[in-house]
Amino acid sequence: MRWLGLAAEPEDQRAFLFPALVEALARAGPRVLISGSADEAMAAMVVEAGVAASCTPVITALDRCATPLAINQSYAEHARVALSAVQTDILAYRPANSFDVIVTHSFLGQFDTAGRSRLIATWFALLASGGRVITVVRLRPAGTTTSFSGEAADRLAAEVRRRAAEHTREIEISPSDLGDAAHEYAQQRSPSHAVRDIEELVALFVGAGFELLHAQIREWPGRVSGIEGPGLPRGGRYAEIVAERR
Repeated sequence: MRWLGLAAEPEDQRAFLFPALVEALARAGPRVLISGSADEAMAAMVVEAGVAASCTPVITALDRCATPLAINQSYAEHARVALSAVQTDILAYRPANSFDVIVTHSFLGQFDTAGRSRLIATWFALLASGGRVITVVRLRPAGTTTSFSGEAADRLAAEVRRRAAEHTREIEISPSDLGDAAHEYAQQRSPSHAVRDIEELVALFVGAGFELLHAQIREWPGRVSGIEGPGLPRGGRYAEIVAERR
């Protein structure tokens, strides 16, 4: 989905994420937790930021699903990167050591308001003094929970087939089969909970004890239109947050 340009990814908000990671690695330290992971994209950006910061990051990728963790481990083996994969719920995670940086992309939308409060409090507990959270999430002022309707699932599958047909030499699965898989994914995809505004996020981080170093909104044009559903790279206003545990 990401390769076909149909999944939101860290590169979409690179203008914010990359310099924030460089500064955090240089100032806070090398121990990085990727809190929620779809694939290796965030780990690759952390490694690149480490080069720019003259810092060798030690990465922990955490997710409830084994598939993204396997992808991260494969990437780490090929890139010779220090990466540990942990399959668990972030809210239940209690590691022996703390982290210097926690980074996420479009992860806050997986939680309702009460869940976000617990998540941010968990991040605070996982960080060392001076550690930072770096995160970005799309704002949806209407406040609606987003999931794929039957029509949207059909449109997504059709778009996957169309794009895959343009790259038959690069992929080892037929466009038809890939479209069927995308349709099944859309039907099973968990809904996304709306983050209405940046003020909500600021209040949650401050309430958990963080100091906000950066809290801004940036417009992003998006890379897909005509399909409504969670996880798609749709345009809109995105909240950028850097918060520090003092």
